[in-house]
Amino acid sequence: METRTPQIKIANKIDYGMGWFLRQWQGQKVVEHGGNIDGFGAQVAFLPESKVGFVLLTNVTATPLQQESMHIVWDNLLGEIKQASKTDANESADKFKPFIGEYIANFGPFKDTIFTFLVKNDKAFVDVPGQTVYELREPDAKGNWEFALTDTISVSFDRNKQGKVSAMRMHQNGFDFEIPRKGVAIASEIAPEKLQKYLGSYTSKLFKGDLNVKIQHHRLAIDVPGQMVFELKLPDENGFRHFRIKKSMSVKFETNEANQIIALNVFKSEKKIDSAKRNQLAKVEKLHTLAEIKRLRKTRQQKLALKKSGGLLIKGKVAMLQAGIEGDLTIKSQDLDRYRLGLDLGKYGSIVTAVNENSAATDESFSPFKVFHGKYFKQAQYSHPFAYLDFTKFYDDITISGISKVGDKKVYVLNLKTSELPMVKLFIDSKTGDILRLKTQMLIQGIGSMPVTTTFDDYRDVQGLRIPFVTTVRNRGNGNMVFKYNSIKSHQKFKKETFKLKGASKI
Repeated sequence: METRTPQIKIANKIDYGMGWFLRQWQGQKVVEHGGNIDGFGAQVAFLPESKVGFVLLTNVTATPLQQESMHIVWDNLLGEIKQASKTDANESADKFKPFIGEYIANFGPFKDTIFTFLVKNDKAFVDVPGQTVYELREPDAKGNWEFALTDTISVSFDRNKQGKVSAMRMHQNGFDFEIPRKGVAIASEIAPEKLQKYLGSYTSKLFKGDLNVKIQHHRLAIDVPGQMVFELKLPDENGFRHFRIKKSMSVKFETNEANQIIALNVFKSEKKIDSAKRNQLAKVEKLHTLAEIKRLRKTRQQKLALKKSGGLLIKGKVAMLQAGIEGDLTIKSQDLDRYRLGLDLGKYGSIVTAVNENSAATDESFSPFKVFHGKYFKQAQYSHPFAYLDFTKFYDDITISGISKVGDKKVYVLNLKTSELPMVKLFIDSKTGDILRLKTQMLIQGIGSMPVTTTFDDYRDVQGLRIPFVTTVRNRGNGNMVFKYNSIKSHQKFKKETFKLKGASKI
């Protein structure tokens, strides 16, 4: 029948006939169509071979049940024809080990959302926060793991040069969403300075606003107003830069006789659908080198000032805004290797952390004494109040990923990496060299990790040092914690025991 013959390719495994969507379910043809209008939603679907069909009517404008209902009905009415598992039930779950872990999603409604690949009863699942835990079928010959609930969604995995799983990909409706593995840095495909000439805003009629071309994850990307940031692949032999999530979409930059970028042309299946003219008011910013940024920050002078200042004693206040708790803050610092942080929270107790070249520990009133080893010790070292005075002391891989803004201030964005620890992203004021914001993941023993954002304000010059007198640390566990310095004394003499805890201690 012609109405049930594919006429138009819609997406992977989905075609359109004449008035019907056509797809497959366990080898059988599915003929279906849904409909929506204000306050109502409907779905009609049938399997001609099995002579089974149904109609779904809802009193909501749209619902995922319209698509999912097909698999629910087919599985329950025709469950006896389900394909048998390709894997023996007693086979070891070791095959899943390379994939087990957390992946960070940034697409559609998801913003820094953790997707988790897990295994239960020798079956693989993907936990999507806010939705459900989806069971996966065995991977096919192409390495795609279809959702057991619907064959229109699947995941696959990328591996890096070392052979380790570096990202999950979710395939849905022709889109290819990349979900990087937490703690695995995205490798740079091209030197960031080669992307600088494309950065800026382009006025688009199609998208009714300015498209902002930026660098994200070391890649050229387009921030489309009201949608999302679309990362681009490197140009092909014809200069087309395809969208990483949808190959049929691409862009091509247009230049003038002086080889200056003047427009951004948008293509769908290589047919131009928009020409966004470059905003002439937007200047192409020169990306500074690391050496230039260190000079801007006066790194050498500040290191010398820190050495001359001797021991520093900092007094101030701490406020846990969401908990409604306030207390006193004391920091004792000796060079870049030793520090002691004390929080006196009154009737709520106290927290003391001491770190030196060889050990680190925390003594809290409300939890057991903790000694840090391995990556947790390394994290404690890198939490020194002046750790970011010189990036190269602690980090061996530093890249400048682009130019952005924090509030109304232009900033340089740096990615700092080292073994064992999550990447740190720094936002540095382009005029003063001050660090305005820091983003990373905090490692927590026995739990995993948690996103942390730190902002620095009220910078003051203290004996040659640029010190933020207000620091706000935000994470999901504690909400906002605000640290305010009231006084800083230099040339203090501290005993070695100051920076070592052996058990219950006083601030």
